[in-house]
Amino acid sequence: MDDRTSVRVAPKPAVPEAGPAASRRWRITLSPINQRRWQNFKANRRGYVSLWVFLVLFAISLCAEFIANDKPFVVKYDGSYFFPVVRTYSETTFGGEFETAADYRDPYLQKLVADSGGFMVWPLIRYSYNTHNLDLPTPAPSKPTWLLTEEECAAVVQKKGLSGCSDLEYNWLGTDDQGFDVVARLIYGFRISVLFGLILTSISSVIGVAAGAVQGYFGGWVDLSRCWCRASLSCSGSCCCSPGWRWSA
Repeated sequence: MDDRTSVRVAPKPAVPEAGPAASRRWRITLSPINQRRWQNFKANRRGYVSLWVFLVLFAISLCAEFIANDKPFVVKYDGSYFFPVVRTYSETTFGGEFETAADYRDPYLQKLVADSGGFMVWPLIRYSYNTHNLDLPTPAPSKPTWLLTEEECAAVVQKKGLSGCSDLEYNWLGTDDQGFDVVARLIYGFRISVLFGLILTSISSVIGVAAGAVQGYFGGWVDLSRCWCRASLSCSGSCCCSPGWRWSA
């Protein structure tokens, strides 16, 4: 076979790698200096443990509606299943008389569900951040339910037809002076505080980086005016906080 009759073989298409080699390609790797920073942080045992405690608490707070809520996970009524924790149902859905949102803590509604052969599956804490406990054994602020004596619970136990304090809906850390559950308000408040801090930090970082980039690019009077504004704001804050400062009419 001479050069005129030779057959040219096309190269085989590259086959993407699979297995460990491909997974290593997409793995996030830190630079040497960041690896050193991470190792230094891990060496601080108190800070490292605190980070994991914070992450666990934050993850729990993100699921607040499934931990502390005055609405059940699941309601079985008349052979059908309902999910109040993710959807609002009216009282008429469960055989009630009003078109308003169902109050699942109402004994009347609970009786309607039970009479239909249904049931309710509740979260661990049957209170939301804005749920009033109207059946406190002691005046608000009330101490934790597990610290109450049978004598203190007697009135509420008799009113609800229960056998003892252990059958009450627990306020694990008691209530505040308004009758709100402390644990529920801690969980929801922690989530709001952390999310607010993260959002505020992200926005301020973006603004700061953008402003610094503009200053560095243009320089001159742009940089000087930005520095003057920062210095003026710093001085005004110091003056407002200084002793003897008073706003004039």
